[in-house]
Amino acid sequence: MKKILVTGSNGYIGNALVLALLNRKKEFTVRAAARRGSILNSKSFETVRLGSLEESLDYVEAFKGCDVLIHCASRGSMRGHEGWLDEAALHRINVLGTVHMAREAHRAGISRFIFLSSLQVNGPETPAGKRFYADSLP
Repeated sequence: MKKILVTGSNGYIGNALVLALLNRKKEFTVRAAARRGSILNSKSFETVRLGSLEESLDYVEAFKGCDVLIHCASRGSMRGHEGWLDEAALHRINVLGTVHMAREAHRAGISRFIFLSSLQVNGPETPAGKRFYADSLP
């Protein structure tokens, strides 16, 4: 049985993916990873904490035993909000951090690395007074 590690499991895409994989738990074992906050509590899957993508951490132990890594973790700019990140910081986290994670996955013997990103799939911003939903047109 394949073991699938999902990063960004607290996020919109990662959380939905973990739940979808759990519906197929006879086919896969799931390990949910996040950098902070609470991860869904369940006896149906393992959890692991990962540090910030901005740091070049050693992920080999966290990745041990996994066959597939589905990388959903990222940071958005959230301009004007507390914790706003400039372009250089976003590049370090979302580009260089993802490249580092892919290299760590290879080092850990993971045979498949899948990168998912929802950044701006529905446009650069939410229209005033509206929200994006799973069935919103891209």
